[in-house]
This record gives sequence, structure tokens and C-alpha cells, in this order.
Amino acid sequence: MSRYSRQTILAEVGSSGQEALSKARVLCVGVGGLGSPAAMYLAAAGIGTLGLIDGDRVDLTNLQRQVLFTEIDVGRSKVEVAKNRLQAMNSALKVVVYDENLNAGNALEIFNKYDVVLDGTDNFAAKFLINDACVKLNLPMVYGSISQFEGQISVFWAERGPCYRCLHPAPPKSRIQNCAESGVLGGIAGVIGSMMAMEACKLILLSETHSSGLNPLIGRLQVVDLAANEMMSLRVAKRTGCALCSGRREEIVLQNLAPKVCQATVSEAELCAALRDGTRKVFDVRELNEWSRGHIAGSFHYALSRLEINELPLVNPQTSLIVLCQAGVRSRSAEQILRHQGFRDVRCFAPGINGWSGELQVTV
Repeated sequence: MSRYSRQTILAEVGSSGQEALSKARVLCVGVGGLGSPAAMYLAAAGIGTLGLIDGDRVDLTNLQRQVLFTEIDVGRSKVEVAKNRLQAMNSALKVVVYDENLNAGNALEIFNKYDVVLDGTDNFAAKFLINDACVKLNLPMVYGSISQFEGQISVFWAERGPCYRCLHPAPPKSRIQNCAESGVLGGIAGVIGSMMAMEACKLILLSETHSSGLNPLIGRLQVVDLAANEMMSLRVAKRTGCALCSGRREEIVLQNLAPKVCQATVSEAELCAALRDGTRKVFDVRELNEWSRGHIAGSFHYALSRLEINELPLVNPQTSLIVLCQAGVRSRSAEQILRHQGFRDVRCFAPGINGWSGELQVTV
């Protein structure tokens, strides 16, 4: 127990609390910006079993905020790298990895093995699926979200308070930018991820010690703004008539909220050919400030925000188009809008600017 002496000395922990931590099973869905620091602090705290689910590979752009990984890990499985690093931190830790993405088919089977689920994902489809599975299995969901300099954290547990759908009944109709588009300073991931680990530990300790000094964020949404150095706590009430948590848990049916996918894509070689011979017009649908910082020479700028208000480019709908953005998210939306407006031949360069291997032209 000497390893954990700095926390067992706390009245809210003690030897019984430490034993509870050592028997606890916590699942991290996503081992990215939030999952990395959360998993590290859970491992250090002496959690017994830590599950990690993520089907991604380490990318160079991850290293700015995903502190579990280093340069030599680029291209490797996130969960396998994380497992080795976490067990090097604490050899007593049992790490179970799922090198796959969460879906309606595997969620219940995986979640049923854990006591607490941490949501380290960056999209609404995953968050709704995590919430629905947690409500069905009566598990607490530790929620986290980050963008730019800001972050949010809460605990959704339908048995003791609201579920995630009490706050967000359905996915937003308007598109929400992810970190690849809006940007994020790495430190906010560390702050929110660490707070998520704390909430998981508090939930485990509370079940053992019943200490009045532990107050998990059930029914509260903590909002952190590191640019302004401000923090506020908002009340989240359990919503009467919530379509999910006001009904019978056994009747909940999990569904995948399918993300938009491009109907047709082009390779970088095909994009280069289009730029060279003009067979297709290439539209960059990022905002003007992004375009000015760097764009592909020969492409045209036409922001998605203009397409979303039905302001279409002055080209013949028979014109063959290629659309691209920063990371492939906005180009999918642009493609669907253009097709809906009568453009028959629209393709996406799915990797976006992040996947372009050539040089970028800067507008001064």
C-alpha cells in the first residue's frame, strides 16, 4: 500500500477505498486527447482493470495532445501502444484492449464487463450510443468534450440523475466542427481528461466509503474556459418524458447514428490530374481564414457556410467537381448539398488538407 500512501492518507480513500479502486473496472471509449490523460491517472491511482476501445492508429497530428504516444508510435494501434505504456506505469494494472470502433453490435457485450464508462470520443454519434448503452445497463457515463480553449465534463447516470439525452434529446441538425476543424490547445485535453479520471475515482470511492466529501458531477455540467481562466457549473435536470431514461431499460434498442459518407472519392493522384488538366473544378470549402493560411494551388475557395444557406457557386450543374476541406468532414456535407441542388458529378478528396502531401500556397 506504500505506493498509494499519498491517497490512502485521505479520509475519503483509506485502505478500504484503495481496495475498491483495485477491484474496479473502468472502460475508456477513445484513447485520444481525453482518453490518454484519463487512462494515465486511472492507472496511477491503482484501478484494477482498465478497458480501452479505439480502432484508430497513431497519427503525427495526435502527438500535440494525446500524451500517451510518441513519435515512434506513429502508424501503430493506439490501444496496443497505450496498453504497453500503462502497464509500464503500473505492472499490477490489468489492461483489456479492443482494437475496434464502438458500434451498436458490440457496445453491450463490452460495457457489461465494466463498472464505469468514460466517454473520450469526439462525435455525437458515439456519445449517444455510449449514453444509450449505459442507461440500458445502469452504468454511469463520465462525459467529456473539448474544443479550442474550452472543455466540458459531467456524469450522466439515469438511476441518480439525468442521462445525456436529457441534455441533448437528439443530435444537432447543424454541423458541429471537430478539433481537426476548429483547433484545440493540447492543455485543455489534459485538464478535462484528468477531471474525468477524478470523476471515475469519486464514483468508485463513493460506493465504498459513502463520504459526504465526495460530490460527483451528477446533474451538473462543468464548463472550463482556459483562455479566460473561467469555470462555471450549470445544473442539468432530469427531463420529464425523456425518450430514453423515462422508459423501461430493457426496451432500449441501440442504434448506430451513421455519419455522412462521401458517395464518391478521389485519390491524390486523381486530384493532381484534375488540377493539371482542368477536367474537374476543385473547391476548397473551408472558411476564408483557413484558406488564406494555406491551400492547394489551382483550387477555388467556396466556404461550406455559403452552401449551407443555398448560395451556390456560379458554375453549370453539369460541371464535374471535387470538394475538399481540412480533414474530410465538411467536404462530405458540401458534397451532399451540391448533389441535392442538382450537381450530378461531385467527388470528395476525403483526406483533405491534412492528407495532402504537396506544398500549400499561402495568401498574404
